[in-house]
Amino acid sequence: MIADPQRLAALGLWPWLLAWLALVLLDGTLDVGSLAQLLVMAAAFCALWWPWWAALGISALSVLLFNYAFVPPRGTFSVALHQHVLLLFSTLALSALVALLMQRLRSLAHKAHWLANCSERQRLLAGGLRETEHVPKMQAQLAQALADFGTGEVVVLAAEVEDAADPPAAEPGCWWGIPTEDETSGLRLCMHQGRSLGQGTGRHDNLWAVYWPLRARAHVMGAALLRLREGQALGSAQQDHIQALCDEVGAALERLWTHHLAQRSSQQSQVHALRNTLLASIAHDHRTPLASITNAAELLRDQAQLLGPARCQQLAQTIVDESAQLSRITDQSLQLARLDAPALAVPMDWESVEELVASAMQRYRQRPGATRVRMRLPNTLPLVRCNAVLVVQLLENLLDNAARYGSHPDAPTEVRVWVAHSALWLQVCDRGPGLDGRVQAHWFAGAVPVSQRPPSLGSGVGLALCHAIARVHGAQLRYRQRRGGGACFALGLPLSEAPAPPKEEMGDLS
Repeated sequence: MIADPQRLAALGLWPWLLAWLALVLLDGTLDVGSLAQLLVMAAAFCALWWPWWAALGISALSVLLFNYAFVPPRGTFSVALHQHVLLLFSTLALSALVALLMQRLRSLAHKAHWLANCSERQRLLAGGLRETEHVPKMQAQLAQALADFGTGEVVVLAAEVEDAADPPAAEPGCWWGIPTEDETSGLRLCMHQGRSLGQGTGRHDNLWAVYWPLRARAHVMGAALLRLREGQALGSAQQDHIQALCDEVGAALERLWTHHLAQRSSQQSQVHALRNTLLASIAHDHRTPLASITNAAELLRDQAQLLGPARCQQLAQTIVDESAQLSRITDQSLQLARLDAPALAVPMDWESVEELVASAMQRYRQRPGATRVRMRLPNTLPLVRCNAVLVVQLLENLLDNAARYGSHPDAPTEVRVWVAHSALWLQVCDRGPGLDGRVQAHWFAGAVPVSQRPPSLGSGVGLALCHAIARVHGAQLRYRQRRGGGACFALGLPLSEAPAPPKEEMGDLS
């Protein structure tokens, strides 16, 4: 449909001009009744572009002019024959009927076109909502759909869905647009009541804005505000369509909210399962040294006189070694619990990598059973911002694991340091059995089920502690299987520019 009024007037006028040209040319060739049919045809074509009242008015004027120019006696508005009177009235009635029918068809075509546009707009909105999982993008798509609808400015309030555990409420959430204080109250009221309000809704009609709730199946997920222009009014069909668009967004927000709830529940169940497995692993690992300590102590108590000094010394050393192992497991478990605490603030400072490695090696060599270690360090290394105690503990745990489970008589443990990809990497490699890839994720979580644990390896609490230390540093702890057998653990500490040393101030020499 052409919207320019001047073009519509021109298109509606051309049928009449052509009809009157034909009347003049065919005058004397056709009778009066046949000539009158041209007026009906002109009225039908005129009604395609003109409103019914304009088409009816020009039809009446044309019938009068036709009476004056072509109906005998010509040149007057009088009619000599009764059949000519009937002809004029029937022509006028038929022209009016055609104009009204054409107007009705135009109205139905306009409504069908409008409904098709609404359906297409709603389809595009639904397709866009399926492709996004971000609340601001959903709000932007709704604002675009309502702006294309021809209304004024749009403001959208959506409930917070990513961190909300309870059903959404009319609290500050995600905003699209900048509302005034009164508009904020109106949006929250609309969201709380789940009903539209504003001009044309029957509720608070004095407002120059309209509020629609973002309704879903079980909750109201937000509200949308349309600021109307001066003199603008929305019909019931327009309001129903806008509400349908808002409901599409509300349903998408509810789906996103339930998806986040499902993910959170799954993560919590996994955390509980890992925690239970971790507790079972720790309990199992405590039983082994406790059993050794108990057996050695009972032998010393009951048979000390029968045993020789060498055997008693061996049992005493067993008690000392197993007590140290039990103390390490307990310390690692407590440290792991502290690092997993929420909102943990770990103090960090600029540290020398050479000093960190040297400190870890010194503490490692003091332990019984320490094996040979080969180190490869570059000549110059940058400073790293970290917690020295935790990083040394991580290196010590990796070295201790390599000595316990990865030692090989002909292959010493290797420690390598290098810089790559904006990170400083500390790597510890051995020639042991390595980790089973099927339960590798459980090793880093410290929750390997006892039934799936190789007899030659421990519970993995030490690796879980290493993973927690890497996490609080924002670092990466990677594992790979070595060619020819063995395991490699690499810690990637992020590098940042170290602060410049303070300049020495020179005193006044004067």
